[in-house]
Amino acid sequence: MSDLISLCSFFRIHSNFIIGFGTLVVTIGILGIAFWAGKLAKKSLEAAEKVKTYQFLTDIISNYSSAEMLLAVRTLWEFHREIKKRLEDTIKKELLEKALWEEYDKIRKQDECEIKLQQPERRLAREKTTLHHYRRIVSNFYELLAGIHKEEVIKKEIIFNYWNKENLSIIPKIIIPIEVPLFKHLYPGAPLPEKINLMRSLYCACLKYKSKKNVSPQD
Repeated sequence: MSDLISLCSFFRIHSNFIIGFGTLVVTIGILGIAFWAGKLAKKSLEAAEKVKTYQFLTDIISNYSSAEMLLAVRTLWEFHREIKKRLEDTIKKELLEKALWEEYDKIRKQDECEIKLQQPERRLAREKTTLHHYRRIVSNFYELLAGIHKEEVIKKEIIFNYWNKENLSIIPKIIIPIEVPLFKHLYPGAPLPEKINLMRSLYCACLKYKSKKNVSPQD
């Protein structure tokens, strides 16, 4: 009788052990599945974000590569070269910037007067050919790019791979020297808009990025 009791106790102990071990195995299995499911979900999310980022980048590049943008950029640089040539290629930045603004404002006012004399149905077409319109196109684009850079929507390595120092130099050489006095002229006493600092920061960040990239590692 005592042997039977001992045998029952033996089976009961081992049954509890087997059940406990089985529960542990199932728990580990569930945790493993949850871990890999989490990894897979993270990778899927990262992949989706990359697709979204590159789609956004594609749209921006498409905008930058448009014929209208090309014409706007080309017109602004031609304007800059013409003014610089008048000053006999002066290296004095202040004189060049002052001349840029004065000539720009003169052309802007002439265009405004001419457009007012146009028939209403012809005004839009004429407006699209003005230096003022071209400057706005380029300025609005770089304001958008500067905002993207600030908010880190796209990595700076990607941004500066597509827009280098030469592309962005239009900001300090043409856009800002015109927009600062223009804003002060249109809105006396008002603080400068944030877009000015944003565009400056974008250009400065590009210079810093390029300088770090060009530094060769120490032996």
